[in-house]
Amino acid sequence: DWCLDAFITGDKWISASSYSGTVAPGATVNTAMHFDTSNLTLGTRNAYLYISNNAINNPPSTQNNHLMIPITLNVTEPSGAVEAPQNLIIAKDPGLVSLAWDEVDNANSYQVYGCSTVDGTFILVGTATDAYIELTDADLAAAGLDSRAFFYVKANTDSRTAPQVKRK
Repeated sequence: DWCLDAFITGDKWISASSYSGTVAPGATVNTAMHFDTSNLTLGTRNAYLYISNNAINNPPSTQNNHLMIPITLNVTEPSGAVEAPQNLIIAKDPGLVSLAWDEVDNANSYQVYGCSTVDGTFILVGTATDAYIELTDADLAAAGLDSRAFFYVKANTDSRTAPQVKRK
């Protein structure tokens, strides 16, 4: 018999359905792994699943009764089409830029990005839970922008990000 005890290194983005148990000789045990990307930025994450056992004859892949299994998670942009916010309207008042757009079904938030040129690097200038945002001159200045900027909006729905819509 193998008496298993497992633990996972890394952040809280990965968990297992079971962390201990017994496996009879010649038998197998399945454990489901759960990956939660809801609070992760794009990029690669690494972790290890360590399994310790009390078997007399350990397989060659173990050291000190520990089997180390590497786990890699790549968080990428979604490939599925999600509706983009439409009809972006920008209004300029003294000291304030207001942006509004059509709501996206099931959107839980919107991210507004700005840039001083249409083909430059856009940076996040604000987040909204409704289909509008007001940015003060101070908000824009903190992002290195002035009131003459280019903007696009992304809708966040069910952990997916909508394609961008650019308007000036």
